[in-house]
Amino acid sequence: MIKYYSITNNQVIEHDISKEEMKKVHYKLTPRQFYLLHELASKTPDSSDEETLNFIDRVLSDSKLSYSSNLKIIKAFLVGEFVVDFSKRYFIHILPGDDTYLNLNSEGEPFLNDMYQWGTHKTIFTKNEIEDMKKEERFRGINFDECLEEALEDDED
Repeated sequence: MIKYYSITNNQVIEHDISKEEMKKVHYKLTPRQFYLLHELASKTPDSSDEETLNFIDRVLSDSKLSYSSNLKIIKAFLVGEFVVDFSKRYFIHILPGDDTYLNLNSEGEPFLNDMYQWGTHKTIFTKNEIEDMKKEERFRGINFDECLEEALEDDED
């Protein structure tokens, strides 16, 4: 389930908008990123910009999220709008072994490697993404229903 939020006066507010409008929102957060952003919004001081930046830096430094995750949270916070996808996510483990998970590079080309998502490599997929892959000729030989492993939120950093 994907939800749209905005930040107004340090309050995170959920809105109902169309799927088409949702596609236009630049910042898509994981639930873990959302909870941290929500904490930031509710506790950010109303004083000077420098104090706010120091507070944000302190909270994100303690979050143990990656630099790219923290940057995405800051951008969504500053822009004041974002979507959160609360859908379950999955790894696609093609063969037994550690380096046999489906990965997609930034051009969408598949390859097998480990389960860790880094840089522009994608290893975690929603059910909708998997359903779309099932229709693609290049994935014809994969029995997706037998290869899925649920990803935990901590895997998505």
